[in-house]
Amino acid sequence: MKAVLREYDDNDRNVRNIWIDLFNSPKYGDYLYVQETRWIEGEGWISKGGTVIPIHLVIDFVLNILKVAVKSEEFKKEHSEFLDQIMEFLKEISLNTGIVKSRG
Repeated sequence: MKAVLREYDDNDRNVRNIWIDLFNSPKYGDYLYVQETRWIEGEGWISKGGTVIPIHLVIDFVLNILKVAVKSEEFKKEHSEFLDQIMEFLKEISLNTGIVKSRG
């Protein structure tokens, strides 16, 4: 199952996609592949790279993305209605699992 996050420009044109898909490696197990594509005028859709996240690291990955994102003033402004819940969630999960603590 593939998921996609789409970004639009001021003219409501789709200019960037972030694709997320689940894959399986017989040797390493399940993993998520996250890939960015961008629309380049005159060239079309171009892959700008991707990353692999082993399935056992997905929660760490998502939580650490949130932990970094909440330091952004733009993120706080864009998601102000959820910020208190996000902060409480990060605090609660770190108390219960220790999963968002830095490892170095």
